[in-house]
Amino acid sequence: MRKKMGAIAGGGSGRRFTAEFVTKKMQERFANLQDEAKRQAAFQKLTSGQVSAFMADAPINIVVCGKKDVWDTPYDTSAAIENMLLMITALGLGACWVIAPCFDVRDEERIKALLGIPDTFKAVSILSVGHPARPHRPRPRLPIKSCLSEAWEPLL
Repeated sequence: MRKKMGAIAGGGSGRRFTAEFVTKKMQERFANLQDEAKRQAAFQKLTSGQVSAFMADAPINIVVCGKKDVWDTPYDTSAAIENMLLMITALGLGACWVIAPCFDVRDEERIKALLGIPDTFKAVSILSVGHPARPHRPRPRLPIKSCLSEAWEPLL
């Protein structure tokens, strides 16, 4: 089942990023990447779908679904996904929020058929969970005082 999910994700990513490449949006996104070999490697990985195919090897894939007839399903499920990602990180695991197999309605229908998800639900996203390939390193943070104007000084 994971292999089939990875194939669906890879196909979805490949189509999505190929569209970005054809419309020149990908070139805009990577305009600051000066190394031509790295830029071409990124284009190849994205347009081939390899960027999402890793789902096939993830130990756990959590398919997040919401009711189709509820207008705020995208908001509710996004909040739930963020809470799951925070807990996954707190447990020392890693996760990737993957939209490729749910972004295109054709792929979403394939995922739903594969997993037997009822038609009253929408597959919104998938979380691939496992042990991180490299240890988590928090990004460096600027001191808050350097980010605020003088008007905020009395509150600090």
